[in-house]
Amino acid sequence: AMLLRVLRRTAPAACAAGAFAARRPASLPRCDPASNPTPERWTDDHADPTARNLEVNVQRVHDWKESIARAKAAWAQGDKAAAERHLEEALEKSHYFGAESPPVATSLYNLAELRR
Repeated sequence: AMLLRVLRRTAPAACAAGAFAARRPASLPRCDPASNPTPERWTDDHADPTARNLEVNVQRVHDWKESIARAKAAWAQGDKAAAERHLEEALEKSHYFGAESPPVATSLYNLAELRR
């Protein structure tokens, strides 16, 4: 929470000053897609056959959100162990969406807040 307050205050001024401008050292080559083939994890060769099924994806999001709701309910009742168990379950379910997906980030954040 403190970090967010600091970022909210400093980010607009830093952006205006060009602090976050992308600077590439001259020694680094430009990315050439031809010389950098797509990683295997991004290809559809080994993809889950249900990944493009809307109903399956909606159900998986629903299951993930239910785990978070159960964690919130357990936390409200003062059961930290159950809340942690449900958040770990949510994290496990979130990996279906990819390691860098918003559900994974949210699940990791929730676990970090609980363990803080």
